[in-house]
Amino acid sequence: MNNYKARFDEFLSILPSVMKSVGFELQGEVVKQIGKQFRKDDGKVFNTTDKLRKKSGGLLNSYIDKNEDSISVIAFDNGELKFQIGSKKKYANIQEEGGFVKSQGNMHSYFWAKYYETKNEQYKIIALSVKKKGGINIKGKHYFAKAMQEFSANVYPKFAAKSAANLLNAWKGTE
Repeated sequence: MNNYKARFDEFLSILPSVMKSVGFELQGEVVKQIGKQFRKDDGKVFNTTDKLRKKSGGLLNSYIDKNEDSISVIAFDNGELKFQIGSKKKYANIQEEGGFVKSQGNMHSYFWAKYYETKNEQYKIIALSVKKKGGINIKGKHYFAKAMQEFSANVYPKFAAKSAANLLNAWKGTE
């Protein structure tokens, strides 16, 4: 196709789907980076298997756009890729920034059960603390902030170059 106007029109017609696929790929990379932040200091993976995701409430899954707890949006509108990633989970912000979680009345029972099951003194301390204070202080883990730093520094530059190459290939495909 040698007609520049026709090529450009065809390119514009495929651009929204190309850009949305870029957005979904971008989201996948961000979620991967968040997943890496769910690793403990000893390198063991925490909360990334399907079983653990379901059991724990699915904080990691809640960042994926098709999850009901996601506030993630990927759209290409008026020549602009709109990308937002986040979670509706009530405890997502507490896990990120830290804070006090008030007991609904039976939190201490959970920690007593864990103590009896494991004999780990830490559960006993938490159970007593919850009973005394009416809840528990959670230290912020900064999963999302750390993931975004890693993404910005190491993943995005490679991703941007790959996306530019994909757009160039889409343009060449109109020839």
